[in-house]
Amino acid sequence: MTTLPSSRRALATLYGVAVLFLLMVVLAAGALSAEMRHRALDNAGGQVTRHVAAVQAALDRSLRRADSLVADMAARADGARLPQSAGPADHDTAGALLRHQVGQDPMVRQLAYVDEDLRIVASSNQRARGQRIDLPADLAHRLRPQPDATLVGNAPSDRRDGPSAGIHLVRRVVLADGRELLAAAEIPLAALTKLLEESADPPGLEVTLETADGTLLAGVPERDGRTSRPASVPTERINADGAPHLAPSRLGGHAAVVAARPAFQRQLLVTASLPQAEALAGWGRDRLAVAAGAAGFLAMILAAAAFSHVQLRRQRRDRQIILQSKLNLDQALESMVDGLVLLDSRDRVLAWNRRFVELFPWAEPAIAPHMPFRHLIEMTLDHLRGHGLDISQNAWLAGDLRRTRSVQDEQELALPGGRSILAVKSPMPDGGIVCVFRDTTERRQHIADVVKGKAQLQATLDALPDQLLEVGLDGRCFDFHCPRGVTSGLLVDQPVGLTLAEVLPPDGNTEVMAALREAYVAGRCTGRQFERRASQGTSWFEASVSRKPVGEGADARFIVILRNITETKTATQEIEHLAFYDTLTGLPNRRLLLHRLQGCVDNNARHNRQGALLFLDIDDFKRLNDAHGQAVGDDMLRQVAARLQGVL
Repeated sequence: MTTLPSSRRALATLYGVAVLFLLMVVLAAGALSAEMRHRALDNAGGQVTRHVAAVQAALDRSLRRADSLVADMAARADGARLPQSAGPADHDTAGALLRHQVGQDPMVRQLAYVDEDLRIVASSNQRARGQRIDLPADLAHRLRPQPDATLVGNAPSDRRDGPSAGIHLVRRVVLADGRELLAAAEIPLAALTKLLEESADPPGLEVTLETADGTLLAGVPERDGRTSRPASVPTERINADGAPHLAPSRLGGHAAVVAARPAFQRQLLVTASLPQAEALAGWGRDRLAVAAGAAGFLAMILAAAAFSHVQLRRQRRDRQIILQSKLNLDQALESMVDGLVLLDSRDRVLAWNRRFVELFPWAEPAIAPHMPFRHLIEMTLDHLRGHGLDISQNAWLAGDLRRTRSVQDEQELALPGGRSILAVKSPMPDGGIVCVFRDTTERRQHIADVVKGKAQLQATLDALPDQLLEVGLDGRCFDFHCPRGVTSGLLVDQPVGLTLAEVLPPDGNTEVMAALREAYVAGRCTGRQFERRASQGTSWFEASVSRKPVGEGADARFIVILRNITETKTATQEIEHLAFYDTLTGLPNRRLLLHRLQGCVDNNARHNRQGALLFLDIDDFKRLNDAHGQAVGDDMLRQVAARLQGVL
């Protein structure tokens, strides 16, 4: 009665420990994920800080170069005398000087002197003289107390890259007669945007250039076809010390890591924003990896708890399984196709099955539990003697079981009617013996038939003069037979396990593989010939392939027969040489000429081409042949033929 409460306490302890481990894994995974997120934001902050510093430095360098040009213009014109009615020649001279200066800085689009009405007096652009420049009306008044240049930004219109889109660097100039002019340098926003685009890395980074009052002059990437619109956060709320912080991005307004730095005497503001979605993209993947690892640990903990639970339940079921196993064993003994007798350590019968009685029917009346097995053996010996069988063939029955009880043994028993029984004796750990009796009459007959058939097949194969290979569709050899004393068409002596490419010459491999493919479709292929060159000479072989009626696809099998046709091939070549070559000179005769000529004519007609036939006459050949004999004439013909072949 104490087993059930004890089992419940064990299960409660088991699952309590499992829950504790689960909580520890979850807390550790959460802490690791939070630390990785903080590290990802720190890395993003470092990136935007470096990018905004690089853009601010490049922008300051560019604007200082332009400011030096404006300062040079102001210094040259400050205190100079300019008549009220300056003529075109004076303006052209000033314009030429300005054009020379504007070429020193590729970012400056125009240098100009502007009067109090904001009209261009002289400019590097000749067509701009007299035009009104887009500057604030009170700009000259604001410049009087300022010694440095003032930057004026003109936001672009809805049309991208409008003519007024740019910034102006302006300095105040006082002429000798007290009049005031403005020295201005115009920098297009396109140049500044290009400067921002060069630093727009990593992907998703937003870089903006704004004025001190928050007007967006340029931004990368551009959105909705506009380069200027109010920034998403007022400049008063921006921390412009270059340190990264979390704030809405300057273009999209979504949560981002933002860094800002002032530029050019704090008249401009450069910002860089990296959206949190981009900054935390890698953290998302790492978080999934951590979650997967935590899930793996959780699964292992749960699996261990479940396994322990199963083990506890299994212990309770062991007794029932043992009882059921005994019942199953009894049923298995009755369903066996072999006879079985179980003996104890004193060689007494403990159990037997129905098949044993069927194999030894004379023992059925006498067999009983705890009966000495020696009585059954003596009954069997008497039965064999009554049928005139030699007892020496059944030495296992006549022997003493006690002397061989610790060794597994097998013996063939010869019974009346030509029956054969295989008796297997196996010792048990408790000292008992298991005796299994198997009827092997049909099996022995089948083995005898197989051995006889194999011997006949081997004799037939040895009588054939051809080599035989069993190969697959891929050319791999599975079996091989080669009669003794024949010239082999293979490159190796044992081709089993190798492919045809490894055991045949290249031409032979090509021909036999083509025959395999043809036989796979048609069932057989004959007439494929190839030659094998060796140190003993060249041999010719003919390959015939037949598909075996088993297997499909890669499991298909083929019989390849290689027959040596060297003598036939040699005789055919000699007959062909006698038919087409002159016996005295060894040169092609008229029959070969007509044969090749007909082939050329047919080929030209088939491809719509033309050909030519050259007739060559040897001067005084007949006189030379008559004067010196036919042997000299034949030798001369051979020399002429050799020289013609050497130059054609």
